[in-house]
Amino acid sequence: MRSLGAGARMRSARDLCRPLTLAAALAAAALSFRAAAADPAAPPVEATLADVLRLAREANPRADLERSQVGLADADRRTAAEWPNPNLAFGREHPHGGEPTLFSGQYLDDVSLDVPLPAPGLRAARKRAADHALDAARSGVLAHVNTLAANAGSAFIELLHSQRDVSVLTTAQSELDRLHEVVTARRATGVASDYDVLRLDVEIATWRSRLDEARTNVLDKQAELAELLGFAGWKPVAVGELPSLVEDLRRFEGGEFDLETHPALVAARAQQESAETKVEVAERERWPTLAVDYDHNKTIDPFGASQRFGLSVEVPIGNTRRGALDHARVEADQAGLERRLTEAELGTDLARSEAVAAQRQQLLERFDAQVGQRLPQLQDMAEAAYRLGNTPIVELLDAARTRYEAQLDQTTLQAELAAARLDVAAARGELSAAQPP
Repeated sequence: MRSLGAGARMRSARDLCRPLTLAAALAAAALSFRAAAADPAAPPVEATLADVLRLAREANPRADLERSQVGLADADRRTAAEWPNPNLAFGREHPHGGEPTLFSGQYLDDVSLDVPLPAPGLRAARKRAADHALDAARSGVLAHVNTLAANAGSAFIELLHSQRDVSVLTTAQSELDRLHEVVTARRATGVASDYDVLRLDVEIATWRSRLDEARTNVLDKQAELAELLGFAGWKPVAVGELPSLVEDLRRFEGGEFDLETHPALVAARAQQESAETKVEVAERERWPTLAVDYDHNKTIDPFGASQRFGLSVEVPIGNTRRGALDHARVEADQAGLERRLTEAELGTDLARSEAVAAQRQQLLERFDAQVGQRLPQLQDMAEAAYRLGNTPIVELLDAARTRYEAQLDQTTLQAELAAARLDVAAARGELSAAQPP
């Protein structure tokens, strides 16, 4: 997942798109999905984290594309159980001239039947390989869905974070406008100077630019989530609060963690077993191909008949199929390495995710205790001092700026903690199950 640090909130002015209000964005989203609302399969405009995880698991083209591999594996399984088809041939020969050295008669009819025989154990080996491939495809779907749900959940948290930034900056803009009225009134009475008004105008313009940037960022995160889940034209609005989201994600952490049941490890183990059974198939396919032949011949005028039974055997001189066997063995070795790497990564990832989540929790609690609870007092004291003429406008703006920045930092810490909790759920492999938070 991408970091949600405070630096991600700022971009250069040349990278900003044309500013759009949040109300306009929401109205456009509502109009875009008015027709789709009647479709029960259409994604909701207002989506919670549970909705996003459900869409990631059940109703998006990326998951459906992965599930199609199960259908392919099932078709290969039916193919592996089939027997080779016999070959039936019919021919007629006529004498061309000369003495009847080949046969005496007007013509000769020839009927032949060729029945290929698979190498001993080849068909059973192919069936076992197909069964393991089907298991690997099914396990791969769960592992893929777990990863897709984790990525979609991360994109949802980033969208909710961006929307929260818009809310904080909108409140800041309103408070600065209110403060502008106070300073303008004080200047009319001679208490405030033109510098105070100018300094406040510059501050308002700066924060308005940040608000426009935050609104643009919301549009970017909406497009990212829609692209990730494969819904063209979807402009979701994230519903929920970051603090409650953190508590909801804790529900995925209940119970003992069993690494052996993690979807990624189960899929890696199934891939290894599938690759190992393909080695046996490659070994069986090196055996020479056998076929039973039957021929029936008869002549007319005069009548005569003969039958022949035979056995044909492939002579493996030009192609010993050794390369196919070596290829299957290398794939089996690769699958074994993938399984061991997956096992090591999963154990490390869970420990890392839990440690990061615990650290994020401590940072947020410390911030709330030292900063968050004291912000209203800071603003009230600064405004009272300015009204009494004890402080200049610069200190009042500095107090307002500190409070707004602290609120944005608090939102960032909450979003980072929610993302860390989502990482823990993904590391435990819990996101592929139909268990909404």
